[in-house]
Amino acid sequence: MKASRQSTVLLRNDSALIPLIELDNKRFASVNIGSANATMFDSIANKYTSVDRFSAEAYSSNLHLNALSADLKLYNSVIVQISQDEVHQARTLSFLRDMERSKQLIVVLYGNVSGLALLDSLKSPIIWSASDSPSSASFTAQLIFGGTAANAKLQNTVSPGFKAGDGFHTAAIRLSYTVPEELGINSSDLERPIDNIVRSAIAQRVTPGAVVMAR
Repeated sequence: MKASRQSTVLLRNDSALIPLIELDNKRFASVNIGSANATMFDSIANKYTSVDRFSAEAYSSNLHLNALSADLKLYNSVIVQISQDEVHQARTLSFLRDMERSKQLIVVLYGNVSGLALLDSLKSPIIWSASDSPSSASFTAQLIFGGTAANAKLQNTVSPGFKAGDGFHTAAIRLSYTVPEELGINSSDLERPIDNIVRSAIAQRVTPGAVVMAR
């Protein structure tokens, strides 16, 4: 996740919307428009609150994504993940403008930084990540919900609205999620002792099952 931390930039966060604070009074939807790792993003997001998943691919027959917009009418907070290719599509940009008018919108863009120029007219928070990878998807989800901090800045000017040095800093306010290797721990070193402890507890009927969390 170190690489994702260095290449993921939070933009347009003037209102300090991110990290999201009040989760209980919102209905969240996660919309995937072309990202290869939306499943990872959604899995991490759902560790913080209930987030319903939508894919633009299911609405491919709808030229302007009007049907998707209609299905999102009961949600007040929408997170949209966009791939490098899809940000160039007119229907994607039209959909984002529609969401911004009626929802609390957060945009996550993966891929070449030049794609940010197409989002210059948006006022909502935008997270740009150079890589569309499982690690980036995990990191951006945690950044949105406060599991990790934002520190990176744009290295180059992309457009009048996105200039070199732009990028908001945030603090972590919730638990983070990672793999043991990120902490310098070998996963295989944990499996046997933890499995033995859990099996022993189940055999002794101390617990019907267990989930292990390291802090």
